[in-house]
Amino acid sequence: MPTILSFKVDLHDLHGYTEPVKMVSNWRSLYDLLKLAVANGEAYAVVVPGESLSRQDDAIDRVLTLANDSGVPVMVYINPRDKLKSSAYYAQIGGILCEPLDVGSIKEFIGYARDAKNSRSEIILAIDDSRTARKVLFRELNSAGYHLFFISDGTSAHKVAAVLNPSVVVTDLLMPGMDGYELCSQLAASSDTAHIPVVVITSLDSNELLREGFTAGIKEFFQKPWPNQQLVRFIDRLIVEMKYRRSETALVLEDSPTIRRLVAHYLNKLGFSVVEFSLGVELVKYLQGEHSVVDLMVLDWELPDWDGLDLVSTIRTKKEFAFTPILMLTGRNKESDIASALRAGADDYVTKPFKFEELAARIQAQMRIKRLIDELHEKNKLLEELALTDSLTGLYNRRHFDNQMEFFWAHHERAQHRFSLMLIDVDHFKSINDTYGHATGDEVLTILADLLKEICRKGDLVARFGGEEFAMILPETGQDEAWIVGERLRLAVQEYSFAVSGKTIAMTVSVGVVDSDRGEIHKFEDMIHLADNTLYKAKAAGRNSALVYRNE
Repeated sequence: MPTILSFKVDLHDLHGYTEPVKMVSNWRSLYDLLKLAVANGEAYAVVVPGESLSRQDDAIDRVLTLANDSGVPVMVYINPRDKLKSSAYYAQIGGILCEPLDVGSIKEFIGYARDAKNSRSEIILAIDDSRTARKVLFRELNSAGYHLFFISDGTSAHKVAAVLNPSVVVTDLLMPGMDGYELCSQLAASSDTAHIPVVVITSLDSNELLREGFTAGIKEFFQKPWPNQQLVRFIDRLIVEMKYRRSETALVLEDSPTIRRLVAHYLNKLGFSVVEFSLGVELVKYLQGEHSVVDLMVLDWELPDWDGLDLVSTIRTKKEFAFTPILMLTGRNKESDIASALRAGADDYVTKPFKFEELAARIQAQMRIKRLIDELHEKNKLLEELALTDSLTGLYNRRHFDNQMEFFWAHHERAQHRFSLMLIDVDHFKSINDTYGHATGDEVLTILADLLKEICRKGDLVARFGGEEFAMILPETGQDEAWIVGERLRLAVQEYSFAVSGKTIAMTVSVGVVDSDRGEIHKFEDMIHLADNTLYKAKAAGRNSALVYRNE
């Protein structure tokens, strides 16, 4: 008969649990009992008190290893009066039984632990007093493979989060004992849990509720019932975001070892990788290095070797740190001092002595701004690339080609730097489209573009000129040298087997070459015109040839 094996937790006495429970008083006896129950197929779950996991013990290791190898969930019983300590053992447990409990919730939570997939390492701590809501949460989050732990009340949630270190806390808003707002405040106020994002599920819906929640630091609200998979998709994105944030680097400059270590400890809890300095010259040397990717700086005002404000001004002169958040640590609190710090380039300040909650709030506010700026820069960069790139081939487009031709021609006129232009056209491309279809034709062009990028020399510029025609600018190159490049390209295409959609297509190209030293060229448009005429002659001569411009 399925039996719960318990170490010092009397479920019968506590909650009138009627299913079979065998209780022992030490870990060695628990191991022997578990080994026998596994052999007989009777082990349903193991229940141990949370306080018992605070010390390292070989007997505990043996029980947890046997249980996990046998597929028997280990449930940790937690009483609100218990004092929990962080332990590596929590990574090996299957679930928790946290008061308040009843017979139904005990069976429910053990059932979830037995049915859990746990295919992912990320832990989700879910808090809701509604059994229906918990069932929905388990169905969705378990299908995504998350390691789930459930609590029916917020009272012990903070201490449980501190030892589990979940990737995300999902909580109801209105619960007996402690509501979601108070829980979020507790989590944010502790250096052990401030880094954990909180997501709220609630049946309430009001703007005031949203304002209060976001002010408290809640990441997102989902109204019950939420659309299928919407919560999972949000948590997936949130965890990816948190992993990105954990790669962020913070620099701490403080000559007091005690304060420096304290700030570094707080920043580690917020997910930062921290580099510490005691002198301004050390920090400046670091910023001048190749590894100087910096997301945040926390700087002391008064240093042995540098005035804090002068240091901030120096940092701000460097373009790469123009938008890096800088927080000043200072014992000064006069308005004139604060204004001086802000004018020098600091983004915010924290007055010594400081509390973790204030430091965390100010850092998080600055990082929200920085991440928005970074996101804007990335989007602008993408837009610039899209504006310069041909969407089919990934080569530069005609617009960028024209701009570069204008640049190279101006450089040629000013400094007599010669360059060549090569136009390349696919022979009989219309027949490829007519025979195999336009989709196959597009694939052929994409493959040819990759081949052009492989053949071109370092410094050459390759672009899609239009349709099946390509262009190459060859700096510091006369047309005879350019012809060699063109001939090499022509032969490469002739010998290449274009494998597309299960078909092998033979193809050739014609090439026209001209350089900038022709006397009849007075502007870059003339150069394009002559290269195009030369390309036309190559096609008229039978195609599959590379010709240079001759003034005849």
